[in-house]
Amino acid sequence: SAAIHGRFLIIEGLEKAERNILPILNNLLENREMSLEDGSFLMNPKQYDELVSEKGYTPEQMAELKLIRVDPKFRVVALSLPTPKYPGNPLDPPLRSRFQARFIDDIPSSEYLSIFANKLKGADYEKMKNLVSFAASLKSLDEISDKSDISTPIPEFPSRSLFTAANLLYAFPGISLFSVIDTLYPYKIMDIKNNAKFRKLVQNHLKKSLVNSKTEEGFSISDFKFEEGTIKFRTSTGEDMEIAVPHGRTKYSPEITDHFVKVGSHEKVLQNMILSHVAGSDICLISGPGSGKSALIKKFASELGYQIETQLIYKDMNYRDLLQKRVTQQNGDTTWENSSLVNAAINGELAILDHVDRLQKDALASLQALLLDRQAILPDGTRLVHWDHYNHLREFYSEEQLTEMKFAKVSPNFRVIATGSNPSEKNDYITPEIASIFTFHEIPELSRDECVQLIRETSPDTPVEVIQKIIDFSVKFNGQKEFKQTPFTLRHKIRCAKQVASNISNKLYQKGNLYQEIQHQIVPQYVSKSARKIVEEILKNIGISPEKPAKVESSDVSGNIYPHLPVMNEIPPEIIHLIPKILYFKNDRHDEILKEMTASFKSGEHLLLIGNQGTGKNKLTDRFLEMNSLPRQYIQLHRDTTVASLTSQPTLVDGKVQWEDSPLVKAVKYGHVLIIDEADKAEVEVLAVLKNLLDGEMALADSRVILHPSQVPYHYISDPSLVITIHERFRLIVLANRPGWPFLGNNFLQECGDLFSIHAVENPDSESEIRMLRKYAPSVPVELLGKLSDVFQELRTLHQEGLLSYPYSTREIVNIAKHLEMFPGDDFTSVLGNVFAYDVYNEQGKAYIRDSFKRQGFSLDPSFLKANSPGGTTFSSLSSQQPLRLELNYNKPAGATSEPKHGKVDPHNTPHVGGNTWAGGTGGRDTAGLGGRGGPYRLDAGHDVHQISDEEKRNVDDETLRKAREMGREALKERLKEINMAEHDSEYYDKFLDRVKTGIYQLRVILEGLQASKKNERFWTRNQTSGELDETKLIEGVAGEKTIYKKRTIPSGKDTPFGHQNKPKRILFVMDVSASMYRFEGFDKRLTRLLESAVMVMESFQGFEERIDYAFHGHNGDYPVIPFVKFGNPPKNRKERLKVLQEMVAQTQYCWSGDNTLQATAAAMRDIKKEEADQYFVFIISDANLDRYWIDPKEFGGLLTMDAEVQAYALFIASLGEQQAIKFAKGLPVGHGFTCFDTSQLPVLFNSLLTE
Repeated sequence: SAAIHGRFLIIEGLEKAERNILPILNNLLENREMSLEDGSFLMNPKQYDELVSEKGYTPEQMAELKLIRVDPKFRVVALSLPTPKYPGNPLDPPLRSRFQARFIDDIPSSEYLSIFANKLKGADYEKMKNLVSFAASLKSLDEISDKSDISTPIPEFPSRSLFTAANLLYAFPGISLFSVIDTLYPYKIMDIKNNAKFRKLVQNHLKKSLVNSKTEEGFSISDFKFEEGTIKFRTSTGEDMEIAVPHGRTKYSPEITDHFVKVGSHEKVLQNMILSHVAGSDICLISGPGSGKSALIKKFASELGYQIETQLIYKDMNYRDLLQKRVTQQNGDTTWENSSLVNAAINGELAILDHVDRLQKDALASLQALLLDRQAILPDGTRLVHWDHYNHLREFYSEEQLTEMKFAKVSPNFRVIATGSNPSEKNDYITPEIASIFTFHEIPELSRDECVQLIRETSPDTPVEVIQKIIDFSVKFNGQKEFKQTPFTLRHKIRCAKQVASNISNKLYQKGNLYQEIQHQIVPQYVSKSARKIVEEILKNIGISPEKPAKVESSDVSGNIYPHLPVMNEIPPEIIHLIPKILYFKNDRHDEILKEMTASFKSGEHLLLIGNQGTGKNKLTDRFLEMNSLPRQYIQLHRDTTVASLTSQPTLVDGKVQWEDSPLVKAVKYGHVLIIDEADKAEVEVLAVLKNLLDGEMALADSRVILHPSQVPYHYISDPSLVITIHERFRLIVLANRPGWPFLGNNFLQECGDLFSIHAVENPDSESEIRMLRKYAPSVPVELLGKLSDVFQELRTLHQEGLLSYPYSTREIVNIAKHLEMFPGDDFTSVLGNVFAYDVYNEQGKAYIRDSFKRQGFSLDPSFLKANSPGGTTFSSLSSQQPLRLELNYNKPAGATSEPKHGKVDPHNTPHVGGNTWAGGTGGRDTAGLGGRGGPYRLDAGHDVHQISDEEKRNVDDETLRKAREMGREALKERLKEINMAEHDSEYYDKFLDRVKTGIYQLRVILEGLQASKKNERFWTRNQTSGELDETKLIEGVAGEKTIYKKRTIPSGKDTPFGHQNKPKRILFVMDVSASMYRFEGFDKRLTRLLESAVMVMESFQGFEERIDYAFHGHNGDYPVIPFVKFGNPPKNRKERLKVLQEMVAQTQYCWSGDNTLQATAAAMRDIKKEEADQYFVFIISDANLDRYWIDPKEFGGLLTMDAEVQAYALFIASLGEQQAIKFAKGLPVGHGFTCFDTSQLPVLFNSLLTE
């Protein structure tokens, strides 16, 4: 259009274009020629005119030939950021060469001050000067020396924000300059990777630049009231002010916001939102889940007379989706429909961009023109223009002419409030571009008093002491980094308080059983052992304990579960087929869950049933619906479920697109219960729809919108027929598998858990399970069913311990019982094969299964789980195969020391105690041995150790110590040379390998689960010209567009529009190879355990190099870091792995006494993050011989928790008496210290720590 009509074509964001896209313009730029997709050809005007004037072609003939003249006035202006310094793609040289470049620098500071002085007469000049000075000086931060460790450019202060800041300072003279800068330059939540350093750098610079400004002026406003286009309020200085502000078209209605609880923190945020609004800025609210964003937005809208247009955001939305979408009319014609954002812009309402953090950064940045300049070109060609521009056009054209020319005015009352989650390294979405669009307001956590106030107002019947304990728990729980991704939110607190009050009023529990309600909210059985330990410690310390029921309740849970609605005495015939009719056998555990579900349902909650497969989630749900005569709608989610398919299904009928309501929409309209099964299998973006629905608002693809009745007064509704009001009987019951290994779905608990009343469904206890089995199989002997139940209880325990990969459930044992009942003559072994045939090639798994059956008295046929490969066997640890040696005190004086030496070798290996002659003796001096003094290194000849006193050990002169240390270092060098030259000693290595085969198997099972959860995870790539038809592009297909397909794509390892690079987990093992490891090997086999642990890790991690990058560092009295295995270079074969073991042993034998545990830990916490990774783990594997070197558990624990992104743990594998290690581990932060004196338990420990 620009080329034909001789207009300027503005190409903005040139640096964002993908390579090989813009070169299609090369010929148009160079020769003014271009072929179009419809067969037309844009022709150079000179050639076109020659054909007409010299060859005699008429304009009609040129049109028939599809030749179109390019206007000579056509020009292209491209806008781009320079790359580098800014992120983006470099221009293709052929394209770049066709432009004449101009660098547009910012205007000088003096000109800003001149503009402000002219426009804002009477403003505080000193504040303006400091503001401009600070903004200008940020540009120089990239060049200063103390920025050298920040990898990205320092975000500049947006020039446009200077005008917003100046307006704020002018309108509110008492406002703090520091608070203005915090709002407009959100450095505290930008550049998350470098944020600690970046924040410190900016704050120091702020102090220098604003040296004359007060850091806190305590400015606030109160008693604000909106009347007839102005807002009246009183400032903290006592001044009454009245300012004209943009506003909506409705009058303030306090009755629709009477739910808003006025707590100080939220009141302050609301005041700051109004200040930003007065200054003419759009707003972005930043906070975690359940913090009150929705309530603040509604209060803001009602105060200023706005109605809301909500634009729900999904990850794969692009710029066009944010503005318009294609729809079909009744006659089948396609047309464009404005988005909620555009409607709000035209009608002067409040647009809500909900969860902008889900958008791709470029898509959000592309809204700059609309949000900053109040202008945009829509996909249908309509031009939104600023009201001043539109009013200027009205001097030349009428309203009708401008409408015909597709001009639309952006209302001066138009405002946008965006919401976003707290930025993280994985989603650092607040870029400098986006920072220039909004003023940012973080919603702080409520203070303790505010929490009490809010909970008391929302749940007035809850005892105050219970509320205090809820808050105590949330503070301690949220303070643990293990729960950073699943905090105890405000929703959790309110739900707990309400349920406790309900329990008390219904006389279920005398004190409400807060312990049970907290357990329901956080579901601790589905987190790691270390995290469970933390939860129990917190509950214990606060004084929250389980409570016995006040009285025995009937198991009958039927009745009216809508207390506020009339009872339906008769079931309408049109819904009878929607009420389940199932076979259900009662058991105590499931009856208890049904009662809990009923209590939650009566209190108005939506339900989440979560647990392993086959534990009865569907059965319980259907039983609940059947008992209460509730009609259901059912949806089963899966990998390919999309947002569109969840809400409605498009079909093409006679060239017209018709939308069929999904079960979700039907349930909402008619008040049914919607069952969403396998909720953890869908993509996170689909789960986001459920959040919107439960918040009371959801947009459908056919332009309809679902609203809760309480939401309707806030929303701008142009056509009431497009609104579906959520029925008062509508409820949601979601079924999901537990998070984590071995289930490979999304973590539904983390994404949406705080929206539901949660009920964990686990396998029933043995007694309940046997009673249930008797119902299914009454003819099968009770004794057999009991033994089967015992076997399955044991198998489940083995799974929890990480010894079996599959979580055997009630479903499998019921299937066995039903088979035995129906076919009593079938061979028992073959019946078991129906469940266990999957494990036929799982050697170690078979061994555990066989052993479990044998322990319960089953004599299985030899063919049970028989395969061509040999059966599994179990392995004992080294410490159980070899006798331990005695540790004896030896107090006889050793005599004076002389020159250190190796000593004579006794050919008969006779024990030698004392003296200074024999190598391998104990309690002597000068020679290599154990328990003595003055020797050059340790040498174990296999005898009982006679230990001299510490006082005797210290009685060695410095010169002898120096010589002994030098001799030890020389011996270490010689030993390392020997190791490098030695042949592979397979027998020596195999003895360690054989002892840990079971552990290797367990650990590989765990790693397989880690690998399968992410590797080769495919994602949808949309806007393709071939593939599967994208149901969201059906109308575009009718309109003739080509990019209406989608494909599943394997990640390429690079950032893509719909996925991120999969990086390996980095794991650093810090091995204690100090002298005590060798010295006390004969006492408790600690060195053997260390070597077994190393073999287990090296063998297990083989083959997982793409998913796991690991390293071994050692430390002892000589060195804090001894690299045995380097990142990216694991030992490739048994010979290389043996070399690692030999070097570890050599270090323990020849090093000097001493300890570098703290230095090694600090180095590990630093080194682990030298490269980006999916996760970071540090394991300190050590003995507990730390108090000897005055190492404080608090200091050690501080190092383990110094970086929230690194999961660091201390594993003590030996100590002089178990209590030494247990005591030290308890002194570390909860969940960071463990004892493991049996190598076979390491996989269980790794399982809980790696998969939490």
